[in-house]
Amino acid sequence: GGASKNDKKFRKTEIDRYISLGRTSIIRNQKKSAEGLERISKIGEEACASIVEAGGMQVVTTQLANSNSSNVRLKSAIIFSNVSKHEMLRKQLYDDRVCLCLVELLSKGKPAAMKPHCIEAIANMGTLLEARPDLVGATSEIIKYIFAGDLTQQLSGLNALRRIAAHPRCHHKIFKA
Repeated sequence: GGASKNDKKFRKTEIDRYISLGRTSIIRNQKKSAEGLERISKIGEEACASIVEAGGMQVVTTQLANSNSSNVRLKSAIIFSNVSKHEMLRKQLYDDRVCLCLVELLSKGKPAAMKPHCIEAIANMGTLLEARPDLVGATSEIIKYIFAGDLTQQLSGLNALRRIAAHPRCHHKIFKA
């Protein structure tokens, strides 16, 4: 069964606490925020929905993904990947400007460990037609990833490109990359 009312209430206060920590520019607090939100995002769709409803994605896009800490940026990519797995949340993620943030995060390139998570999230978000033009900016980074990667990474990158390319406004932009 689902979480009890008390579990949901506890999780909401916990999420609110992590969001508050993430709003600061203090790296120590950003690390706690990113670690907490990442852990919660792994629980499942309901937990991810709680993060989105509480405004957690705005904190991830505005603060954590732009952190000076590479570990916080990595956790941001993992959060994007985990939350974007859930189809019912993608429209809200799009509205929260996650796509543009993913493109920016991927172009930063460091740490390298965040690339697979960014590309997975881009492929997930690419199922949303209106998101595809925002994702085109990732094309050249995805192509580099495909050429440098193993077979699994190549397939993941190609899947992301396939989704982006399935939008008429993206065809000529992809070939420019």
